[in-house]
Order: sequence, then structure tokens, then C-alpha cells
Amino acid sequence: MKSSLVQWSLTLGAIGSLLAGHWLSPAPALALPEEQVLQTLAPVPVFVVTEDNFPLFVVLQPNADGEAPPANVPVSGVFIRLQDAQAFVENLQQRDPEGSESLEIEVVSLAQVYELERRLNEEAAANEIEEDPEFIFVPPDDQRDNASQILEESGRSSANFSGVPLFLARAVNSDDPNDTNYLTIQRGEEARVPAYFTREQVDQAINLFREQNPDDNGNLEIEIEVISLEGFINSLQTRNEEDLSKIVLVPHWETLQLLQQASEQAPQVPSEEANPMLPEQ
Repeated sequence: MKSSLVQWSLTLGAIGSLLAGHWLSPAPALALPEEQVLQTLAPVPVFVVTEDNFPLFVVLQPNADGEAPPANVPVSGVFIRLQDAQAFVENLQQRDPEGSESLEIEVVSLAQVYELERRLNEEAAANEIEEDPEFIFVPPDDQRDNASQILEESGRSSANFSGVPLFLARAVNSDDPNDTNYLTIQRGEEARVPAYFTREQVDQAINLFREQNPDDNGNLEIEIEVISLEGFINSLQTRNEEDLSKIVLVPHWETLQLLQQASEQAPQVPSEEANPMLPEQ
């Protein structure tokens, strides 16, 4: 019999509490070890706009509703998709052609962003600077819409959700609603819970499970859980819980393929081997 690539075999705690929250917090004594946090974030590629080999920081203006960010706080966007970073640069170039000539888009890992913001925060604190720079994650609009739809359909308000959505699959036993398990992928002897950056990826994983386990479909009610990337990273820093170490971030396949094609130009490009949790195409 063909062994299953995906299974429902792991029960996690209340991961719904990872819906929101600022992603970088002072690390308390109960946080996961720093090395483990970096290992979790390292396989995920993101895109930043740089100027002279350093992330571009800007002071945000009030939005269309007149809401302004914290005064004089410089922020730098961390884009999940290359297309969104390109659109941001194109907008700047249209508004200020001369001032944006030196802008470039660089690919880095989430771990690098994490380390840089922590260093900038430490430097700001040492120099008693109140408005220390911040990185903000920019989610793809379509995945933010997908997350809002899932939350609304499950009876939860999407107004409470902010940030970059991550999608997990869980199954509820129709004979016992308390019997809830998350989709896992086997990594050696360990079962890991994949958190996908797109709804399409989690749908693909669910369909793969159904194809490989037709006998299990009748008594399982499959749901999609939405958490935020920011809340997940915040929890890595503030909660030393075994459940968190079982979650693995799965980057978008298209992004990985794009970066692999441009590996000669892009520094430290994550590869398939860096995240062996990706399901087969």
C-alpha cells in the first residue's frame, strides 16, 4: 500500500490565539531558543526594497481614511510576493524619478529580517531613540481576501485579523467533535504541521490527502485554520511551547521557483532542500 505523504496525526493547542500581534517583542525567559526561532524563519524568502544595500525606510503618511501611523516612525516593507515589491518601487519611481534611481529589490530570508530588526531595536534603545525603525509585512491582497472569507464563513470576524495570513488544515471527527487533528507531513521520524502562505497550497494538500486516503473521507470534516505570520513569530519569541516547534512555514512554490531561476543574482536563495516539507507537485 502506498504510504501517505500527509496525515491527520497531530493535535495542537490553541493556535487560534496567533491571529494578531506585533511580530517582534522582547524575548522573555520562556521564549523558544533564538537558534530555533531563526531555523524556523530561515527557509522563507521575502523581498525588501533597498537603497545603497540597506532596506529603504520611509515615514508613512495618513491613509485614505485619515488614519496616521505612529508619528515619525520609519518603516520598511517586507513583501511576501515579488510583484508587490515591484509595484511599490514603480509607484515611488513615478512620484520621484530622480530620488528612486538607486532603489533595488533584494531577496532575503525571514530570519535575516528578524535579526536586522532586533539589532536596530537594540541600537535605538542604546542610543535612547524613541522612534526606532520597524519592518512591516505586506500580504498579497488575494490571500488577505481568502483569509477574510474563511474567517467570516467560520463565524469569526475578519475585522480582528491583521497581517500576513497563514493557512493550516485541520480535521474534525464527525463522530466526536473534540477529536481534532492537524494535517501533518512526515520529516524523518517527526510529524510537522505545514503552515502555507496561500489558500491554494492548503487546498492542494487537502486534495492530496483525500486522494491517498479515500477510506478516511467519510468521517472527517476538514476545515482551514487561519493564523497570522506576525502572531506566529511573536509567539515564537514569547512562548516556549512544543506545539510551536511543530509548525513549519511553507513558502509559495512560485516564489521558490522564481528565486531558483535567479540564484546567480539573488543572495542566499532558499532552496527546496532548505524546506523539505513541501508537498510534491
